[in-house]
Amino acid sequence: MALRPSAEGIGEHPISLKDALSASPLDDCSYTTFMHPDHGHGGSANGGFCVSQLLTALKIQFCTTLKHLGQPDTYCVQVSFMSRVPDGEALIKFGQLAPGRLFSFIQFAIFVRGKNAVTGQACHTNLGLKVGQTLTISNVLHPRPAPADFDKMANNSDPYWIRFVLPWDPSSLIKTFLHFERWIPRSAHPLNYQEFWLRMLPHGLRITTEMLGSLVDAYPRTGENWREGSPGNHTSLLAHSYAQQQADILLSSSATVAAELVSASQHGKHGLSQEDDPGMARQGLAYPTIMMNLEIKKKLPADGVEWMYCRATTKSARGGRLDVDVVLMDECGDVVATSNQIGLMVDINTNQMRRLYTGLRDSKIWHEYHRAWPHFTNDCERFATG
Repeated sequence: MALRPSAEGIGEHPISLKDALSASPLDDCSYTTFMHPDHGHGGSANGGFCVSQLLTALKIQFCTTLKHLGQPDTYCVQVSFMSRVPDGEALIKFGQLAPGRLFSFIQFAIFVRGKNAVTGQACHTNLGLKVGQTLTISNVLHPRPAPADFDKMANNSDPYWIRFVLPWDPSSLIKTFLHFERWIPRSAHPLNYQEFWLRMLPHGLRITTEMLGSLVDAYPRTGENWREGSPGNHTSLLAHSYAQQQADILLSSSATVAAELVSASQHGKHGLSQEDDPGMARQGLAYPTIMMNLEIKKKLPADGVEWMYCRATTKSARGGRLDVDVVLMDECGDVVATSNQIGLMVDINTNQMRRLYTGLRDSKIWHEYHRAWPHFTNDCERFATG
């Protein structure tokens, strides 16, 4: 299990996604896990990270207690988030099992501080078995993604994709997103989707099946594309990426000019400020997940893969209710996983600030937020007590 952070050291050395995913068996149907604050936002675990912890426990359950079924692979999960999942210790409990020859279904629940926060069911199978026909489908996405040259992307010289990365910030409300290095399109695209290629951080860490839950929830929020001036829309992300690229090019020839360019980009002259989290609390909107379905189409190698393509598409956003369809594809163009998510797009209003403040003020990480981001914590307190 990943080491628990100390009150003094949270965020100073971020725990990688690989090290944060863990499940320790208590008995034949219960596992303890830890919702690490380095993979959450505002004192709550990211929904995708919760699913990744669940996938980790499912893998152990079907490779030990339920090994006799011969179904080691998660095929799909249906997850309902009944309340927020705070950072800290959590308990995953598996319930009723419906075993079958090709597929087995199992119910699960995640408890935090004695409260049932997440519930759902999972379907397991053996993805290595061929039980029917295979069709070749070439037009999975429309429009098609631009071609990608991974060697050129690695040195940020690809003509279609440009590198986007945010530095690690222990005070960020979207720390779960800072564990990825992304490449976004250099050209504009329709407002209703976000697309990018990604690699894990730190470099050398590869993407495994258990990480797919986090990956399908790691996209810049599509709703930000309609918000002019938002640092989370594609135009702002692109401006920030170009500023980063220019700084990288100049760094070797003119340290002074490069430093000025980096400073300008960090203060919003070329896109994102360091204090801005794309599409999150400082921009006035939050995107809580209500339900998430994840289907794993292709089994990844045991040692994982380096690159993954992601496209998140929204069909409707009405009355604060938002849908998102996510497709993950590997370097070969094969669909690895799909996810359908139902969530909210709501203002950070007084009641939400009150809940956020109440949930965080007594936690070990509150002093770290206050030290690194005092204007945010002061706003929380003002809204909560005003």
